[in-house]
Amino acid sequence: TCISSAVDRLAGYYQALQDYQIPFDPDLVQTISITAGKNLAGKKQILLARQDYTAVLAFSDLIALEAIDILNENGRRVPEDVSVIGFDNIQSQFMLPTHLTSISTAKSALASRAVELLISRIEQPDPSAKPVQIVLPARLVQRQTAQRLRQ
Repeated sequence: TCISSAVDRLAGYYQALQDYQIPFDPDLVQTISITAGKNLAGKKQILLARQDYTAVLAFSDLIALEAIDILNENGRRVPEDVSVIGFDNIQSQFMLPTHLTSISTAKSALASRAVELLISRIEQPDPSAKPVQIVLPARLVQRQTAQRLRQ
């Protein structure tokens, strides 16, 4: 679900900070509606409250595209000033106006596994069956909205 995905993605962020011995700054993690088109004022407030960040990692590609629009409208250049990375890799299925850097997962593998689990539960109902966690490999698809940090 989106909620467990959000929790897992945040846990991955915490783990990456720990792996690279970067201190956690709670001001850099903001929670807001993950629905594209919702609460644009809140998203704008978060993106414009500070100027010292160098990257935005959005929950989805659609939210990343909204972030790019907000940043560009307010004089921040992507990726020169701020790198923006989405999550979904919808570019592979749709023509987007921006060549968005995105984290891609094997959606077809997830769908296949989900259908297998559903069929299994229908054929052999077990009220005590526990939820199954499906973990998919992810890969960074580099396009034009992210670049290495300048020193």
